Order: sequence, then C-alpha cells, then structure tokens
Amino acid sequence: MDQMKAMMMDRMQMQDRMDQMQGAPSQGASPVDRLDALAQRMLDRDTAIKKVADAAKSLYASLDDSQKRLLGLLGRERMGMTGVMSEGMMGGGMDMMGNPPDDDGDSSDEE
Repeated sequence: MDQMKAMMMDRMQMQDRMDQMQGAPSQGASPVDRLDALAQRMLDRDTAIKKVADAAKSLYASLDDSQKRLLGLLGRERMGMTGVMSEGMMGGGMDMMGNPPDDDGDSSDEE
C-alpha cells in the first residue's frame, strides 16, 4: 500500500510539473482558472494552426493538378483508409484513388 501511495504521489507531482510547463494551473486552482487556462491553450493552438494553414496556401497554389490530387490522397491516407472508404461507399464521395463518381455514380474509369 505504501508503494502504491508513493507511486500515486509521484504521478500527481509529475502531472503538476507537466501542467506548469504547458501553462496550466496547478491542481488547487479554481474551475474558472482551469477554464481560462484551457481557453488560452486553445487560442495558442489556433494561432499555430493558422500559421501553418497560411504557409500551406502558397505552397498549394504552386502545385499542378496532379500534385494537388496526390496531396489530397496523402492527406486521406494519413487520416486512415476508413474515412476514404466510407466516404466512397456513402455515395457522392470519391473512390480510393480520389476520383469523383461519374454520371452513373460509378467512380471507375471503365465504360
């Protein structure tokens, strides 16, 4: 039991240190302080994501159509194949190669 208590105390102390490094309030902080810290972290992440998106716009604009298509495929692959497959199976989506369905709803190239 003493070992378990010591492990729990160590874990709590480690979590407090991690929270302090991330700008989170300590365990004794009020719920309002925690909410404020969470909002600040979300704003910081939002700012960082916006910077990446702004930088990516000029890169994306410089790509040709085949490179844009490949980038779309890589993005889908990173999110996992289930998103691509279910999107295509639901209808109106694209097949696994990123092709939109043709007039009859089939996304294959064959007639």
